[in-house]
Amino acid sequence: MSIKHIRINNFRCLEVISLELDHRRNYFFGSNGSGKTSLLESIYFLGKGRSFRTRQANKLVMYGHDSFSIFANTHGGNSLSLGAEFSQGSLKRQINGDYKIKPLDSALSLPVYVLDPNSHFLIEGGPSKRRQFIDWGVFHVEPDYLECWKEYRRALSQRNAAIKRGDNFRIWDQSYIDAGNKVNHSRSTYIEKLKNQLDKIDLDLIKKRISIAYFKGWDETLTFEQAVSSSATRDKVSGISQVGPHRADMIIKFDAKGTKENVSRGQQKLITIALTLSQVNIFFEITKIESLLLIDDLAAELDLGSLQSFFSLLDKVPAQVFITGLSKNYLPIKNEKYPMFHVEQGNVELIDLSHDFN
Repeated sequence: MSIKHIRINNFRCLEVISLELDHRRNYFFGSNGSGKTSLLESIYFLGKGRSFRTRQANKLVMYGHDSFSIFANTHGGNSLSLGAEFSQGSLKRQINGDYKIKPLDSALSLPVYVLDPNSHFLIEGGPSKRRQFIDWGVFHVEPDYLECWKEYRRALSQRNAAIKRGDNFRIWDQSYIDAGNKVNHSRSTYIEKLKNQLDKIDLDLIKKRISIAYFKGWDETLTFEQAVSSSATRDKVSGISQVGPHRADMIIKFDAKGTKENVSRGQQKLITIALTLSQVNIFFEITKIESLLLIDDLAAELDLGSLQSFFSLLDKVPAQVFITGLSKNYLPIKNEKYPMFHVEQGNVELIDLSHDFN
């Protein structure tokens, strides 16, 4: 799925924007604060119904206005019309004029991935960041997974509430175990797919091996049922369930070393790029649907060699790619067949490539 045309009104600094987009790649250049990130943010919002910068939609409304809207049409024979409108604290989303859709419908109709300057928190951040990364990947290839995840969260919440009340919390064990095993199975299966894709990318991108392993959230020598049983006393004392998928993590190593202390910020960014490209590839492999990949400030913290390695992979990525930067001169663009846009003070204009632009 790729966007052919997008129309944005009153989203952050973007007052009235209407763009025709290439189905493979689009570049956006401009100074800091010009609106480049806001443009990517609007595309992300259209797909996910939220921003990757804030959870509060009202903060996305342009100053002096009380609403914003984003509409897009997709390429292809089965083209879609998608829209998101926020007004007076209420968000409405539609596909082909149908406003009765579920939030997940938009997410599946316009699957979107983002790499921004904060993406390194996937490496530096706590386990919850990496669980989110896994869960979002699983959801895209197993739409029923979200219900399994919700089922587990409900069972966990009920069990924890019983522990805190001093009730017999063990009556929740079976539903907790059943749901936890489903979540664990889906995650473990996805991690194996992620490993396979990383093996095809890492050496070309970063010249060294990236390895990942899945920690389930309990002792690997035990079944989940055994782990829950053996943890019952600790759960009672601590007032919370100590084992389960909510304690899971993805262990990432670079050249057989830990990634938090032993790699630079630029290497962290490359590892995150490799993991995200792997997700994009898995999604296409299973669904045969191309996704959207948003890359904000690509050149930041990457040397020329790393950028060249990334661009050598880019043509193989099954996604419509959006890249922002200060100038095309900071990127090793070998040809200019893809559209480049200049962004300034919330205005976006197609660059005439017959003239040099810095």
